[in-house]
This record gives sequence, structure tokens and C-alpha cells, in this order.
Amino acid sequence: MSDDGIAIALANNVVPKSEWDTTCLRENQNILIIKATQGG
Repeated sequence: MSDDGIAIALANNVVPKSEWDTTCLRENQNILIIKATQGG
């Protein structure tokens, strides 16, 4: 699956794609993943 059009936020802070591989998750931390889609 491509990661194009995906945004991630941890604890209400956007995580840049360049930091995805090095960002650690903490216990009870909120994560939000958004996938952009097309419609019509």
C-alpha cells in the first residue's frame, strides 16, 4: 500500500513523513491517521 496522501498526528502534533521511521509511540498516546481520497 502506498503512503501517498496519508497524514499522521501524535498527541495532536503532525509527524512529518521524514520522521515516521524514527518516531516512537508512548503508552496512552493518541494517534490520528488520515487518508485522503477522491470522490465525485
